Amino acid sequence: MDLNQASQVAVDRIIADLSDRRGLRQEWDQIDNEMQAVIREEWRVIIEQSLAGLQNPSPLSRDIAQVLNRHSAENGSNTPDFILSDFLLGCLATYDSTQARRERWYGRTDAPGQSPGNEGILTPVDTTPV
Repeated sequence: MDLNQASQVAVDRIIADLSDRRGLRQEWDQIDNEMQAVIREEWRVIIEQSLAGLQNPSPLSRDIAQVLNRHSAENGSNTPDFILSDFLLGCLATYDSTQARRERWYGRTDAPGQSPGNEGILTPVDTTPV
């Protein structure tokens, strides 16, 4: 079974589960067939992308997971290293997005490769130990 087929089976199972719950079956049945098809396809894509991410982690995700494992950093939470790696990358993505939104709010730009000191450019903090 390929990824497309697996995601379709998952969507079918989710809809069957929804349809087996009191009140939700009637709600699902009231949605017209065209919209149901759109919802099914969107769910299929979400599931397929999620499964693809599990099958093909990025090199950075693999590296982070290996470092966590090498230092047994996952032991404190008893969470698999690959899950912690995904969490940390999610935190980084959220930070990047938040910082970009803040800079747009203030009308500033923060583009990689710009020299420090330009108006509207944030300069990195020196993190060298003293």
